[in-house]
Amino acid sequence: MNLNKIVILAVIFLLLGVYVYIFETGSAKVDEVVTDKVEKALDFNVEEVLEVRIKKEGQIVLLKLLNGQWRIVKPVDAGVVNEKVHDLLTFFDCGIVRVIEANGSNFKLYGLENSRYEFGVKTRGDNTFQTLLIGEDAPGNLSCYARVKGQEKVVLLGVRYRQEFDSAFTEFSQTMGP
Repeated sequence: MNLNKIVILAVIFLLLGVYVYIFETGSAKVDEVVTDKVEKALDFNVEEVLEVRIKKEGQIVLLKLLNGQWRIVKPVDAGVVNEKVHDLLTFFDCGIVRVIEANGSNFKLYGLENSRYEFGVKTRGDNTFQTLLIGEDAPGNLSCYARVKGQEKVVLLGVRYRQEFDSAFTEFSQTMGP
């Protein structure tokens, strides 16, 4: 092997070493960011929730916690497995993807003027629902636009939120009474 090939190989190994070092150092910084507090779309304590409302296309599913058991009270009166409601509520631990507009005003642009879904929770001590409005999917269909009713901030949520609400709405609205 001649000297030129050895120098070229040494330079390639050096560049690979620098790349790996930078990549590893950069990933450590990403891990530090991930450990920060997650900003939630709706911030509530799951154990304090007494009512859940899901609205889609003018239809409403209303769930209430009565004597420690979740019940569907609208559109029918029926029992529901507590774990299903708990799973739906804990989905909010995922948090938002990012803030699109801190002071949004053109909600129609995001499909939030006439939202696809409204998901509300009423917790112990609250007189009104804390409601999340879900709008259109963002380009790429990996996220959707959302905002809390009464607030101007427009955020991106993972599209899984919309899928979860759709699944819950379908399941709870089609449950037959006892």
